[in-house]
Amino acid sequence: MKKTFRLLTIFPYLLTLLPIQAFADDNQLPNTATDYPNMVLIGASILILGILLLGWLWWRDRY
Repeated sequence: MKKTFRLLTIFPYLLTLLPIQAFADDNQLPNTATDYPNMVLIGASILILGILLLGWLWWRDRY
């Protein structure tokens, strides 16, 4: 279980390495037609990756 906790503490730092295109424009109002789907895709991919990581860690600890 200690390995799982150690890996979970590393996970948020890995998220900071992702290039986030939604916030790339400097000093501009967000164009919701282009930026909102980008943020949705980024959020959904982070959520799916997090669920997969937690499932894999749980499965590895269990068996």
